[in-house]
Amino acid sequence: MRRKKSRDRLQETPQDSGINFNAGESSNDGLVNENKLVADTNYDLLVEAVRNGDITTLKKMFQDNSDVSVLMFEVASRENLDVLDALLQPEQDNLDSTRILKAVKYNRVNSMRSLLGAGVEPSTTEEFGHTIIQYAIIHNTLESLLKALIILPNDNNNIPSFKIPDEATSLYSKDGYESDSGEIYFGSKLKDNLKKYIMQTNKEGRNAFHTAALMGDLNSLKLLYLTCDGDVDLDVMDNAGQTPLSMAIRTGHYKCVKLLIKNGSDLSMRFKSGMSAIQLLLKECPKGYEIMDKVLDFCAKEDGKIDFSLLFSDKAETQLDIVFLMFRYARRDQWGILSHPILECLIALKWALVAPLFWMRFIAYIVFTGFLTSYTVARTMEADKQVIGMLKILTCTFASLVVALSMFFISSTPKHLIHRIGVFILRLLPPVLAIVYVLLDDTVSRWPQQIGSFAILFCWLALLMNLDIYPALSHQAYIFLEICYGMFKYVLILVCVSVAFTLSFFVLFNDKHHFRNPWRAFLYTNMVLLQGEFSDIRLFDSEIHMDVTDSIVIGILSLLFLIVTIIGVLNMLVGLAVRGSQELEVIFLNNCIGPEVEDECKQSPQGSLILLENLYFFPEENPGNNLDGSNMVLTKVGIITFQYALRRLADVFINDSFSTSYLLNSSMLCNAFEVRAAGLVLEKELEYFQRALHDPQRPYLVIFGGAKLMDKMKIIEHMLPIVNEMIIGGSLAFTFLKVLKGMQIGDSMYCEKTAPYLKDFIQRAIALKVTVHLPVDFYIAKNPVTNNSEAKLVHVADGIPDEWIGADIGETTLKLFKDVVRRANFIVWNGPMGIYEYSLFTKGSQGILDIVGETTKNNHAITILSGEETAACASLWGGENKVSHVSTGGLASVKILAGEALPGVVTLRRPFSHLKANLCLYD
Repeated sequence: MRRKKSRDRLQETPQDSGINFNAGESSNDGLVNENKLVADTNYDLLVEAVRNGDITTLKKMFQDNSDVSVLMFEVASRENLDVLDALLQPEQDNLDSTRILKAVKYNRVNSMRSLLGAGVEPSTTEEFGHTIIQYAIIHNTLESLLKALIILPNDNNNIPSFKIPDEATSLYSKDGYESDSGEIYFGSKLKDNLKKYIMQTNKEGRNAFHTAALMGDLNSLKLLYLTCDGDVDLDVMDNAGQTPLSMAIRTGHYKCVKLLIKNGSDLSMRFKSGMSAIQLLLKECPKGYEIMDKVLDFCAKEDGKIDFSLLFSDKAETQLDIVFLMFRYARRDQWGILSHPILECLIALKWALVAPLFWMRFIAYIVFTGFLTSYTVARTMEADKQVIGMLKILTCTFASLVVALSMFFISSTPKHLIHRIGVFILRLLPPVLAIVYVLLDDTVSRWPQQIGSFAILFCWLALLMNLDIYPALSHQAYIFLEICYGMFKYVLILVCVSVAFTLSFFVLFNDKHHFRNPWRAFLYTNMVLLQGEFSDIRLFDSEIHMDVTDSIVIGILSLLFLIVTIIGVLNMLVGLAVRGSQELEVIFLNNCIGPEVEDECKQSPQGSLILLENLYFFPEENPGNNLDGSNMVLTKVGIITFQYALRRLADVFINDSFSTSYLLNSSMLCNAFEVRAAGLVLEKELEYFQRALHDPQRPYLVIFGGAKLMDKMKIIEHMLPIVNEMIIGGSLAFTFLKVLKGMQIGDSMYCEKTAPYLKDFIQRAIALKVTVHLPVDFYIAKNPVTNNSEAKLVHVADGIPDEWIGADIGETTLKLFKDVVRRANFIVWNGPMGIYEYSLFTKGSQGILDIVGETTKNNHAITILSGEETAACASLWGGENKVSHVSTGGLASVKILAGEALPGVVTLRRPFSHLKANLCLYD
């Protein structure tokens, strides 16, 4: 099909929204220096040759410099498409591919429709191997692309809305379907072609369903499935053996998992790794247990039959673990989904036998602890021999029962040796010590009584741990809040049991031993329980050698000692349990790319931290000038090769360097990574600057200081329509004062280039009702300023004499500026008020910092400090904690406030990441 000559085929750019997208795009094109390219080429000769159709001249120019093809494509696409077709027909396909990809990226439906109608193949792939469908999913433009593919209007200038008829047969009929509005729906041929394009794979063997599942894009999954009319295999594996279901599971997207299972994905299927979906869910998904519970609920509601016997590996131990997990999540109302008879029997056995045994062990442990404590108190109080004998028999009986029930649960103990040791100590040591103590207590020796003291201590410790340390060593046990909740719950049990025993002793022994009141019985019972000195304490009135105050102090101290001991033991055991997952092995490599680095990254243990050599040693990282000042000669292929060498080291790119995001570094652009996201530091920076540019609280104040008015003028002009008030201090103010008020500024900084525009700037400020505040007095010093300089205070009307410069704002100005700051609810401060490096001229900057911190506290204002010098002031005078945010980016924060795009942030633009929804400042 012959392409239509039209200027509509020119490359479309994003709509003007005050954002410079060209900075990000130039980086994606390999950092081509367009100015240098134009300088090396006779641009006028090129244009003239294209217009006149001089193919001979164009061929010669192309042979002399192949890089000119980029510029030639651009000129020819504007001036003479026939010449370009005849001269560079092979390159035209590549140009069209680039243009259709950019049309997809920027959601330009008209361009997509024109290019597809001109014959561009939908099977186009971009330089990293993504198909056009996958590229649309990544940039959240799939619906627009399908609109261009499915619906072709009769009039290119009248694009109808995207609408699929309710009747699927009309959409995919043989002859097609034409609506009243002129929308043409292609027939079965298009259906087959669309399915082919959707199932087209990239270099990694992934189709569009893989990409949508990896991104967690539920809408794209629905749209793809609808487009294929449900006739699609959702269990296709990529080169790594992953299916869309396994990708959705790994990334924790439950809704995508639910949609895939509902529409035919096999939950029982084994992936290339040998694991089933459930095993993958439990081992690799951050919320695997929670998602599995939801999946089972969903399957039960859908009356699905899943053969869970296929979920198991060949190891019996793993099978048993999964059986118990199925028991945990498969409640009685979900038994219908368990289609395997052996598994049903195992679940029923677990439900009917194991759970009651667990609660039986728990109750037996409580009763055993109560009888052991009662026996100890009875022996200490010299009770009747019949009572002591009965308590001895009951203690030994329940201690033996606890030992037997604990041995029954050996199979559910942790697999690691240190875990097993902790479990067996807490389960078996208390009853064994109790039996030894009870049987040997009649001897003259005192050591059985000490054994009894430890037995009681361990019993209460085991009760506090719910008789089983295994849950505390799970993947969530080391979370502080969960530990605190468990401690509170079982300390409450301790208090209730202690009170119950105290009341029992009061009723049982009140007549014989003359207890005065239950409170005294409670105190001395706890002393017996916690102190352990059984031979010295007597509860008879004639044997007591302590008053009530001493008893209270000893009881409280003993209780605190027990709680501290329990927390210490718990933390020690939990620390041992999670040490393996918490310790990170830091590996430093002497290079950042190459086979050796790749092998080291692959062979390093899981959880290792690898530190690469400085990327700046490679010229491809920062294309620019060599050390001798000459221009670097780098090709686009070399830069892309370097980026792909970094890509082979990892799967996910996280940019957490806000301060370097304005650079056109290869690593910052991260084009080779499919999954890329913002780190926590970068996310925080973007959140604050997002509010500063788009959603500030009112009144909004911006404070400018420092020097270099030429650079700051971009920020000042960009912030003018946004703010309510503006303070201009520091060296910036002298150019304003000289132009607007004719002030003599001596040797102070003056910017001639910006001076002609300042009056117009003030007129625009008046029109926008923005109040601009300038200093009224200054501290001045002789130039150059030193530590021994003399400071003088002058007013604007007096001016600054020659050989003197303004070094700081004056006292009157500081007072006026403080009044302005106090009434603001959102403040951005960039640049100090004076030469803060010298102590004589710090009052202005320090005073502004103090009042900004005070306003942050009193007004609950949001305050942002940007720029290197402003951050240095905050660090010098301890102001980091007084304001809302101190930016880590020097020049990056200046550029972002000036409305410029940061290449390192622009390249992260995408609707979703499987780590987190990316925050994008430019949307």
